[in-house]
Amino acid sequence: MMMLRAENLHCLRDGKPVLKGLGFELAAGEVLGVLGPNGAGKSSLLLTLAGLLPLSSGALRLGDTDSFTLTPLARARRVGYLPQQPMLAWPLSVRELVGQGRFPHPADPEADTNAVDAALLRTELTTLAERDVATLSGGERARAHLARLLAGRHELLLCDEPVAALEPFHQLAFLALLQSLAREGGSSIIVVLHDLALAARWCDRVLVLAEGRAVASGAPDLVLDDELLASVFRVCGTRDANSRLLGLAPLNRQDRLRIAGE
Repeated sequence: MMMLRAENLHCLRDGKPVLKGLGFELAAGEVLGVLGPNGAGKSSLLLTLAGLLPLSSGALRLGDTDSFTLTPLARARRVGYLPQQPMLAWPLSVRELVGQGRFPHPADPEADTNAVDAALLRTELTTLAERDVATLSGGERARAHLARLLAGRHELLLCDEPVAALEPFHQLAFLALLQSLAREGGSSIIVVLHDLALAARWCDRVLVLAEGRAVASGAPDLVLDDELLASVFRVCGTRDANSRLLGLAPLNRQDRLRIAGE
């Protein structure tokens, strides 16, 4: 089942084009990694999908529904969004923060409590439920914001660089949780990542952007080849015996000069 279909998306941000004819599809229960250099349009894409940045033109469907026909409340029920740096304007406990994920849904105390408790359990935050979010470690705060999304029971989760500031252990734990949500719960997930090795390990497919356009899409092992790494990211890859991407290294001088001459 196709969860999301985007066709020929064009979008302006501060009067400048940031998405230029972008198109892609996302299946139900799939994790899609959005990759690209700074300024490629990754965050703008997520803002557009969340309904926070209007389209100039193009078509966007959530399941069988035209996205333009959804009210903001209906969209908030179906789509959950985690920005790069989620901010809190006032003190909240972890439980109160997670409970915000229930705001788009009709009031139902029992359903709300069950959803919040399940999200806290899934993110291993039950024992921290009454703690002030401001007192948590970086990894704990990241899990708390993810728990807010889980409590919303959304069909589509949009996560913008959620592991950028986390240590390796918490990066792996966070992405493993996203993958399990897709596998077990059926949520479709779009996650913006800068670490290409993490994307290769945890994403079913990747969408590579450059200057607001899609330059490649598909399985990570096929898309993240040496030519794309060099031309888009200006690096080369180190790989295991099965050619899976393990890490990155700078291009040698000859390759840098070749690319500069293109």
